[in-house]
Amino acid sequence: MKTKLNSFLLMILIIVLLGGFWWLYNSNLIQNSTYITTNEFKDHPTDTTYCDLQLSTETACIDEEVTATIKTYANGVCDIYFSYNGGEWKEYDRMVAGSTREIIWTDSAQYEGRYKWGAICTDLDNICRTNDEVIIINDCSSPDTPDPTCTDTDGGMNYNIQGICESSATMTGEIDTCSGNIINEKFCTPTGYCETVSIPCPAPFNVCIDGRCMAI
Repeated sequence: MKTKLNSFLLMILIIVLLGGFWWLYNSNLIQNSTYITTNEFKDHPTDTTYCDLQLSTETACIDEEVTATIKTYANGVCDIYFSYNGGEWKEYDRMVAGSTREIIWTDSAQYEGRYKWGAICTDLDNICRTNDEVIIINDCSSPDTPDPTCTDTDGGMNYNIQGICESSATMTGEIDTCSGNIINEKFCTPTGYCETVSIPCPAPFNVCIDGRCMAI
């Protein structure tokens, strides 16, 4: 019984020592790893052979959690950066890869827009920059914008009546006009916008006057 107890206590002591050594190693790694400036991060070429960044999705809503994963070649330190709507790179955080050689974190965005992520990872001997990953954040709470509506006073493609086309997308009336004997006929598209077709006045209406084709 005493031998079993001693073996159990020895096992506990080994686990505690290993945990302590692991904590000291990570602390030493963070303290002694090269600190990467933003300019060095931007200028360093990507190399996904030794470090790789993946996002759980390409699009998400505001406040929706997204998971990011960095896979590294060693138990290194990764400085993580992000860029918002094409702006300058900004530092996000510094994290340590564990025994699985992975860094996994979850976060959400408060503003819609285009976010680009990247990281540069170092251990005591090597340095590697991940690929850049982009995610689009949408404001999913905003109601969908309704399609515009459109009216044409001459009923559409009616060449011998001068009409006015008006779309709610522009809130301005577009009138049928003449260019010589060419009629510039306005009409409504199925999507609710005003378009123009320009053609010679068709027979028997051979003259265009005041935005309509007439037979003279």
